[in-house]
Amino acid sequence: MTEKKVITKPINYAILNQLSTDFKTRFVPQTELSAKQAFWSQYSVQTDEPTLSATTTIVEVPKELPKVSMVNSCLKKLKSHLASFDMVVKERTTATAIIEGT
Repeated sequence: MTEKKVITKPINYAILNQLSTDFKTRFVPQTELSAKQAFWSQYSVQTDEPTLSATTTIVEVPKELPKVSMVNSCLKKLKSHLASFDMVVKERTTATAIIEGT
């Protein structure tokens, strides 16, 4: 691999400071927005309050999560309800039940 020599000159701070001063005197801040900037600025402004759309649903959130025992008891109840529902469906869809009309 060949090494390349890099020539660096020391920074002339007098010229750099003069450029900085010239920039400050020649730079004029923009006071009015162009038509395009005015159009897009109304969409880029963040409001303090979020707007709620018609599809927004407000839901109350519990202060704490349910306990494990409470969840387990609800699951057991649901399981028993599903089992009883399954029995009713089997009774009503058997061949004899359809013939009898029940």
